[in-house]
Amino acid sequence: MTWTVTGTEATATPPSFAVPHMDNRLLVTRNGITSQEILGDQTSYTYQLARFADALGADAAFPSGIDGSVANAELIDECYRRAGLTPRGA
Repeated sequence: MTWTVTGTEATATPPSFAVPHMDNRLLVTRNGITSQEILGDQTSYTYQLARFADALGADAAFPSGIDGSVANAELIDECYRRAGLTPRGA
């Protein structure tokens, strides 16, 4: 699965969006020229867990608040509904 994000100055495509630990490149195309950036080689869950642990250890505010978490859960539920499935926990 590949996604492309298009901005005003360039596009960015991670070739393996769903499994970044299998291909950790980010292809950036600007003015018809494509370059690649090499990202970390861990799974996205590993990076999320590390960030969460950093926030807990530093006693710092978590980067996303409860409103964002609830909105994300509601979006996931809506994806289930549109796919003809029952949201988990319902």
